[in-house]
Amino acid sequence: MLQANSLDELVVLGKVTRQAARFLEAAAVGGLNVLVVGGTPAGNTANR
Repeated sequence: MLQANSLDELVVLGKVTRQAARFLEAAAVGGLNVLVVGGTPAGNTANR
C-alpha cells in the first residue's frame, strides 16, 4: 500500500505533478473547497 505524508512525497512518488500539488496547497491555504474524483474503484477500501 502506498503511503505518503505530504504533497511533496506524492510528487516524489510520481502520483501528482508539482503543479497540481502547489494548486492543492494554495487552495487549502486559501480555504477553498476542493472536490476530488476518480474512477469507480478509486479510493476503494473494501478490498483491503
